Amino acid sequence: LRELFLPPGYPQTVTPDYLSYQLWSVPTHITGHLSHALVTSSLLSAVGVSAGPAATVALSASIKWIVKDGVGALGRLIVGSRFSAEFDEDPRRWRMVAELLSTCGMGLEVATVLYPHYFLLLACSGKFAQALGKGMGKPVFRVIQTHFARAQNVGAVAAKEEVWEVTAQMAGLAASVAVLRALEASGAADGVVGTWAAIQAVHVALRYRALATLRF
Repeated sequence: LRELFLPPGYPQTVTPDYLSYQLWSVPTHITGHLSHALVTSSLLSAVGVSAGPAATVALSASIKWIVKDGVGALGRLIVGSRFSAEFDEDPRRWRMVAELLSTCGMGLEVATVLYPHYFLLLACSGKFAQALGKGMGKPVFRVIQTHFARAQNVGAVAAKEEVWEVTAQMAGLAASVAVLRALEASGAADGVVGTWAAIQAVHVALRYRALATLRF
């Protein structure tokens, strides 16, 4: 397990806060996958509400999805052109800003299951907020990875990060299936919103705790 999860030469080749950050990040990633699964379920339910022939519904859903993703791309463009110099100054603060933006965006998207007729407005607004969060989160994460690489071993740190993330992803996907099946069995579509809110609150709290372990 040590060879699988930790960079060569650990602990001399990384900073002292490396392992504690990773251990807090695992449940953060798991709850993140759970949250995204519930958001996707809400979006798909909202898109499928329209009445009409199957081909018409499919075309309408495809157009809505393309517009939603286009708005998201605009959000990443804005972040990359405007905020690039700020991320090195206080990566912990910007990572939490990114998390809160993503949470707001997912909240708008999960609300589509309650207001399907406002799908395009909610989904586009949600995707835009998430894109802003993603645009901030990715470069900040690179700063954190570089911070860990005490021996200039950024490649090794990045490779092990993949191991941590994939492990959490597999657990998150399994948990997502279990939660979605439980919601389906209950027959309460509105339960998705409350379940998502609870899981996302835990996710944000775990993200904060993981960032608090960092020592810049």
